[in-house]
Amino acid sequence: MPTADDVARRIVAQHADRERFEPLAPELQDLSFAYAVQDRLIEIWAAAGRAIAGWKIGLTTPRMQAMCGVSQPILGAIFADSVFRSGHVQTVADHVRAGLEMELAVEVGDALPADATRADAAARIAALAASYELIEDRAADYATLDACSLVADNSWNAGIVLGEPTSLPDLDGLLSRQGTLELDGAIVDRGLVRDAGGDPIEVVAWAARTLAARGHQIKAGQWIMTGSLVPTRFPRPGEQYRFTIDGLDPVVLDAA
Repeated sequence: MPTADDVARRIVAQHADRERFEPLAPELQDLSFAYAVQDRLIEIWAAAGRAIAGWKIGLTTPRMQAMCGVSQPILGAIFADSVFRSGHVQTVADHVRAGLEMELAVEVGDALPADATRADAAARIAALAASYELIEDRAADYATLDACSLVADNSWNAGIVLGEPTSLPDLDGLLSRQGTLELDGAIVDRGLVRDAGGDPIEVVAWAARTLAARGHQIKAGQWIMTGSLVPTRFPRPGEQYRFTIDGLDPVVLDAA
């Protein structure tokens, strides 16, 4: 039976060789084992000099769960060398298959405790931003996708693109804010902030508790991606994406 280290090193090699995503063997599809693989993957990348800049929470909406055929949120690490700002040019050919997810990003001003409540999370929010999560699904077959295989591969995070951070001292009404995605100037999708897990502040608290159980902490200055408001898009060269959330500056990405 392969160990978490064995599987993590295999995933590192698959990325290096641009191999297509393959699910874990059925006997390895246990969520605790998948997170052990992810933790080992994070350790390998950290040893190569990659610092954690935050955490992604994925598959928080029924639409995203239906798209991927799973029924629960998942977590993954975000690395500082893949944090970009609005206006980023994403070279599609740098990935086996690049995807974009349209999200509310939350910057944490102070570290969250291991037993974080919603009130703890709300008190520590420093800024919000409209954002994209960049994913690398390595041409996965979504018909056979499972949560454990996704988790093991760091939940497919390949970076984030942030709009201008905005301080919103009054978070009332956040859940009813609308996100709007434009492709080449035309609106192609819309979603509400509450569509991503119901309440992004509670989602951040959940992430703090879940990560603490694995020996991690959400630290000051880190960004938390709270889940895509609308289904993943797969950019093609020459396309421009513009995503806005009511009250926040837009985030723009050009695909090349």
